[in-house]
Amino acid sequence: MPRIPDHTDPVDPAIRLRNTGLRVTAPRMAVLRYLDGESHAAAEDITGAVRAA
Repeated sequence: MPRIPDHTDPVDPAIRLRNTGLRVTAPRMAVLRYLDGESHAAAEDITGAVRAA
């Protein structure tokens, strides 16, 4: 079974997305940047922060 990277892994977010088969998009990068500082954020908090950025 492939290893799922831990969210504390210091790998570049774009590389993490590509390694999981996802395209690197601005919304995905914004969410990952937000989650770097907030480990247990609610979906509403993430959405609000990303939309405000």
